Amino acid sequence: MIIKICGVTSAHDAHLCADSGADLIGVVLSDSPRRTSLEALNGIIDAVGSGGSVVGVFAAPGDLEQFDAGCQTELDYYQTYFDRSLVTVRQPKRAWIRAKRVKQNVELSAGSDITLLDFKDFQSDELLSELRKYYDKITDTTLVAGGLTVGNISSVLAAVRPLGVDVARGTEKSAGIKDPELVREFIARIKHAAS
Repeated sequence: MIIKICGVTSAHDAHLCADSGADLIGVVLSDSPRRTSLEALNGIIDAVGSGGSVVGVFAAPGDLEQFDAGCQTELDYYQTYFDRSLVTVRQPKRAWIRAKRVKQNVELSAGSDITLLDFKDFQSDELLSELRKYYDKITDTTLVAGGLTVGNISSVLAAVRPLGVDVARGTEKSAGIKDPELVREFIARIKHAAS
C-alpha cells in the first residue's frame, strides 16, 4: 500500500512524513493554501532523501509549463488534474499520476499512468458509499484521496483495496502545516490495515 502525504510545504514536514513511513511526499505547485514555494522545494527534496519520492501537484497546464520553464529541479512524479497531452514538458523521473475529482460518474481510461480518484467534494459520511460505487474501478493502479482521516482510513481500506492513499487535510494542524501525531497515526493505521 503506497502512502502519499500531500500539501507538504517545509523540509521539516517532509522529513517528518518520510521518516514516519510515507512513500510519496506531495508538493502543490499551483494556487492553493498548501502551495510550496520553489525556494522551499529543494529543501523538501533533500529532507525526503532516498526515503521516499516527491510528487509535484499541478492543477492547470500553465502551472506545469511555468514550473518546467522556470525551475531546473527534477521531480519523481507529476500529478495533474488535466490530460498530460495538453503540455510539452520534461518528463518526471518516475511516472505521471492522473488525478480526477469525483463529483459524479468519472470515466477511467486504460493507460500507463497511475490514476488518483479525489473524493474531496464529499462529506465524511458520504465517502464510504461513494467509494463503494467505484469498487470495480479502484485497482492496483489507483490511488484514493479526499476526506481521508485517522478516523476513517481503516473503514476505507476495509471497503476498497487501492494501490495507495493520498491525504493532506487529514494530517494537518492548519493548511500546509502537518501535525506529527496525525501523520504518524494515519500511517500506522494504514500499515495495520494492510497487514
